[in-house]
Formats: sequence, structure tokens, C-alpha cells
Amino acid sequence: MLREFVLQHRVGLALKRHEDLASAVAEIERDYSGYQRRAAACFTQELSFDTHFSRLLDLLNKEISVR
Repeated sequence: MLREFVLQHRVGLALKRHEDLASAVAEIERDYSGYQRRAAACFTQELSFDTHFSRLLDLLNKEISVR
């Protein structure tokens, strides 16, 4: 699940073997600003409390009003 998230959003790399670490670091270094930009955008879109809190409140309010 984490692997898919990281690869889908292109915010890092997922290694299958520890021997691949050096090449993964080199790849990230080649596009470090891209990884930074995508990670910041991913956080805002997918993980930020502020972005998703209103949706949670809406769901809770709907659930409360149904009862």
C-alpha cells in the first residue's frame, strides 16, 4: 500500500533490495527539486488535515442528522 502510494504520486522510490539504495539515492538527487515539489503537492492534496477536515465534518454531520 505505501509502495503504491509513493510510486503513484512520484514522491519517492520503493526498493525491493537494500543493494538498490545507492542507485535510488542517485536517482532522487538527479531530480531532487521535482521530488520536493511533488511531495509538497501530494501532502496538500492527500494528507493535509486542513484539506480533508471539512470533508470529515460533513460526513459526521450527515451521520448525526440521520440519527
